[in-house]
Amino acid sequence: MRLHPTALDVLSALPNQPLAGQIPQVHPSVVSDKRKKKRKKDPNAPKRPMSAYLLFCQGRRETLKVDHPEIKGPAALTRRVGEEWTSMDPKMKAKYQAEAAIALEVWKAQKDAYDTAQAALPEHLRFSHAAPPSPEAAGKKKRKRDPNAPKKPISAYLLFCQVERAAIKLKHPGIKGSELTKKVGEAWTTLSDEAKSKFHDALKEAMATYTAEKAAYDRAQAALPENMRFGFDAQSKSHGDGKKKRITDPNAPKKPISAYLLFCEEERKKLKAQHKGIKGSELTKKVGEAWTSLGDKAKAKFHDAFAKALEMYKLNKAAYDAGTGFPQPLSASLLPPKQGAVYSVQIRKD
Repeated sequence: MRLHPTALDVLSALPNQPLAGQIPQVHPSVVSDKRKKKRKKDPNAPKRPMSAYLLFCQGRRETLKVDHPEIKGPAALTRRVGEEWTSMDPKMKAKYQAEAAIALEVWKAQKDAYDTAQAALPEHLRFSHAAPPSPEAAGKKKRKRDPNAPKKPISAYLLFCQVERAAIKLKHPGIKGSELTKKVGEAWTTLSDEAKSKFHDALKEAMATYTAEKAAYDRAQAALPENMRFGFDAQSKSHGDGKKKRITDPNAPKKPISAYLLFCEEERKKLKAQHKGIKGSELTKKVGEAWTSLGDKAKAKFHDAFAKALEMYKLNKAAYDAGTGFPQPLSASLLPPKQGAVYSVQIRKD
């Protein structure tokens, strides 16, 4: 007996209110498909030996291919090997069984030694049999959802499932979940377009309500200060979707700039004075060319200045890490004099 009228009766009895966010979700067993993950195997672990039957198959299959070319296909070949094994003389079969038993004993000894060696290793060095994460899952973090945000309404089919499941449970108490899901699917398949349209109309109404509520929610979120919006991470200054930004102490000593950047500061000022209105890209190119053509002796003073600044940075950093403060600010005397040129070394000054 078809249950469509019953489902529609239940639908008509529902309160006439917006459906967005009010309809409970269907049980995950209806829509999810969980698959078992493949177990990883250690390539260095001892391999379990073949059984007596597989030892027989290994040699016999090739012989049959040569002696009986009329046997076509792997299935027919496997069937023939199985028949020969079943009808084999027990004495002949015992030879394969003895060979398999010896190989199994050897494997057990090797496996015990392997397990003992694994147990002796630190935990982080032991081989893990856990299945590796899928490429899709690797590097992906589950996005947080605001529990107060409007919920997207369920589809017309899932709305039908809710009312149809209730009707079927009333008619068939104690029905199994798999059988119930099957009956609901069959009922939807045979449902007329006119009957389905009621569920589609309900979805349109719920979607219109959801769209309005979502727009209002987004406007309310945008009006909030950044640190009060959902998903804000004070540690990373991100909203859960981007890369985390590393937070540094503004009072920590700053690592000095390199010898090349020290040269750049001086050379850029010189070139700007010589070429008024020069473009940034052209300026950077000329600075690079000037550094490349600079002699080792001329470069040495910038390298020396950087080395001295780096030593002072290390002292300041050690003092900062120890919580004792900086021993002294970087002295300008450490920098090479160059016709009044000023070098800015980025470290803290107390």
